[in-house]
Amino acid sequence: MTYFLALKAEALYLADRTSEALETIGEAEALAERSEERWWCAELHRLRSEFLAATGADDGQCAVARGVIVTLDLAPLQGASAVGGRFPVETPG
Repeated sequence: MTYFLALKAEALYLADRTSEALETIGEAEALAERSEERWWCAELHRLRSEFLAATGADDGQCAVARGVIVTLDLAPLQGASAVGGRFPVETPG
């Protein structure tokens, strides 16, 4: 289910509805926590970072950096080695 919520969030983002996309990512993260369905968490963090970066908000910069770090930490544990290459923004480090 988290996968489909991520797809919905991407569609909302592409439709220039970033705030709704971020809400949907939050919904997916909450569902992953409740159901312990964590296989898509790295991608959810990546998407949140991408969406926050697109808002251009100054307070979002730290959240973007945290999301990138969490994604890069989680991805190898989940066998998602290619996820790091999907960032549209420069990654720290």
